[in-house]
Amino acid sequence: MEREEYFHVCTDGLSRSMIFRTDEDFINGMNDVAVCALQRPVRLQCFCLMSNHVHFVMKGEYETCNRFIRLFKRRINTRIADFNAETAIIRIDSQDYMKKVIAYVLRNPMAAHINITPWNYRWSSIGTYFSRMKGRNYGDKQASGMSIRQKRALLNSKTALPDEYELSPDGMIYPYNYVDYEFVEHLYRSPAEFIYHLSVNNDRILEMETGVLKHGHYNDQELYNSMREICRTEFKKSGIECLTIEEKLNLAEILRKHYGAGTKQISRVTGIDPILLTGHRQQ
Repeated sequence: MEREEYFHVCTDGLSRSMIFRTDEDFINGMNDVAVCALQRPVRLQCFCLMSNHVHFVMKGEYETCNRFIRLFKRRINTRIADFNAETAIIRIDSQDYMKKVIAYVLRNPMAAHINITPWNYRWSSIGTYFSRMKGRNYGDKQASGMSIRQKRALLNSKTALPDEYELSPDGMIYPYNYVDYEFVEHLYRSPAEFIYHLSVNNDRILEMETGVLKHGHYNDQELYNSMREICRTEFKKSGIECLTIEEKLNLAEILRKHYGAGTKQISRVTGIDPILLTGHRQQ
């Protein structure tokens, strides 16, 4: 039998596809994490969902952790058809490395230049650590007040949702229900040390070690929002789906010149084949 170890499990940030575009997408993704945690015998220490990639730190047997991320990707693919980014599973072999990896995962929104503090980023487990406000938000719901049909509809699964689980008013299962936040609090020992590690930027070192690179100056969500505005102002169209091929290629050039976006990111956000983008640029 394999022994349980700690792993950093992540998908490639240069994937062509955006996984999450709207709050509804992210809420579904957060609930997918809860379902996977209930179905797979792993212990989650932390996680973060970004628009085009995901990170998890978990304890379990290697193959169980692999099955966790495969299940997560399958569930995402029930809503989008092309989340098949490469996955990296990296063993965490020391306490010092664990501190760096958890901080790296949780500072992803800050590294992506999203203009909020990590604690205000809903789509990660960061709000569960050193917090005494769990379950005290106005409008929170408990799973015990939901029918079996409501639970199955929420999760898109027959997985039993524990009655003690608490949800936000918009139906997101709070990560503190299933994340091992006590492990993380014990690891860092104090909020001050936790904040210190979040402020130390080891991102480039860890990205080189994992082989998982991230996006450029503008993250996918920012570029996607800008793209929709460009469609309205420059092309008088409501979205990229209304543009002609030539207009799409012109849009790509605007994103390249004014936003510094590379071919892979443009392809990922617009859905334009990278071969077409490369060929157009060489003309």
